[in-house]
Amino acid sequence: MQTYHPKISVWLTHGRPRKLLADTVSADGRRYRQTPHGFDLTPLLGTDSMVEVRKSVRDATGTFMLSFPDRSVSLTQGGAAGFDSLAAFIEPMDSIEIRLSHSGTPDAAGRYPLVLRGFVTSVVRSESIANGVPQRMVRVTGHDYGKVLQLIRLVSEPNGQLDGTLKTVLAYFTRYAKGTEAKTKTVGQFVQEVADVVINPYLQTMVGQAGQVLKQMAVQADVAASVSVSAKSLSENISLLELLRGVLDVPAFNELYVEDGEAGATLVVRPIPLKDTASGRFLQGEAVQWRVDDKDIEQLSTERSDAGVANYFAVSSRAHADVNQTLTAEDVQTAQDRLGYVNSASAVFGFRAMRMETALLPNQYVRNDNPKKAVIAGNTQKLTDYLRSQSALLAAMNRDNVILDSGSLQLRGDERLKPGCYLKLYRCGRYMGEVYAHTISHRFTLYQSFVSSIVFDRGTLFYERAKAEQSLYPYEQATGGIV
Repeated sequence: MQTYHPKISVWLTHGRPRKLLADTVSADGRRYRQTPHGFDLTPLLGTDSMVEVRKSVRDATGTFMLSFPDRSVSLTQGGAAGFDSLAAFIEPMDSIEIRLSHSGTPDAAGRYPLVLRGFVTSVVRSESIANGVPQRMVRVTGHDYGKVLQLIRLVSEPNGQLDGTLKTVLAYFTRYAKGTEAKTKTVGQFVQEVADVVINPYLQTMVGQAGQVLKQMAVQADVAASVSVSAKSLSENISLLELLRGVLDVPAFNELYVEDGEAGATLVVRPIPLKDTASGRFLQGEAVQWRVDDKDIEQLSTERSDAGVANYFAVSSRAHADVNQTLTAEDVQTAQDRLGYVNSASAVFGFRAMRMETALLPNQYVRNDNPKKAVIAGNTQKLTDYLRSQSALLAAMNRDNVILDSGSLQLRGDERLKPGCYLKLYRCGRYMGEVYAHTISHRFTLYQSFVSSIVFDRGTLFYERAKAEQSLYPYEQATGGIV
């Protein structure tokens, strides 16, 4: 029997030295001012400890949770005076680095694979009595670098002045803008400038002890479209994350999330990599595909529903209201054809409309301060064509929703799994279908288990079962299960 020895590493770095508690009140130097810039929390994990990391392509902010049995520890040079509860040494905005390995094998540098790098949000210390025995636990929760996107906020004052570093980026769109009129940049240019001018300078100011500087955030933007930030986008006080989601068509057509790597975090903007059910081809973008065998499967739950059924699809652009979409005879005929499609027939499901807003523009769209009549006419045609193509894409992405599975899957822990991949499931060597793993959680329980939990949709398990010439049920009954 093959056995495994999962390993974990949890490293904490103080975000700032604790010299003052309030005004002129000093923190005890034996416990705080001499605290090193970082320390290993791994030896403090106990039999009741659990570490959980959750990442999703549908949530730009990943989360983590650490639980420790509370005990007196000394993380400084203060001798006996330096001993205190573990909760006394961890503070919000401290940095956390979590590494996991199911095989327990480190790399050449002696490190386990990185699964999350982020910041502490809260520290909870609980005390209770159970059967006459005191129970003390410390629970630490936090977020990955996506938290920075929530901390940075755009403040639009009544006088029209923009507060914060975002004004440097948005001035390009707003300085000469009138109403909804704005200039354009490609998605890649816009997101890279946000990282260079807003996010990374913010991270550089978060200097820890001993001059430690946090990792910088890179950008991976694969969306082929242009951004135009209208005045409507700046009318409220919103976070950078809310702004980016609004102008980048997230989650309607694209995904926005943070991916961790040894060099630092990467802000990813990519098309949702959904597939055509019949052909199996990607409708836009691509995604990593993993094979999963039954020996690694611990739990599988699936569901199909008519909740996502639609038979009329339309994409509009209120953010750029100067251009109106008009339906041609061809558009109307296409819409009527969808009303009779086998998986969304209006005779069975009723008339169901799916309407989406897009804030993006086609790359060929021309924005300037004084557009000529010919430019306006060209823009109108380009945007109308773009809205038609997006409507067709929306239909292709959603026309088979009623036969696609959603659900959850629990596997033997695999730190290599990242959200946004396709998992191809096999039972006794027989292909059973695939699922789109949009959310993945890794849960490590000391001395007990390391499992990976997946939340998925776009599953083709029913599709493969229904078209198979032989029943797949016997393959499901002869599985070996998790080892």
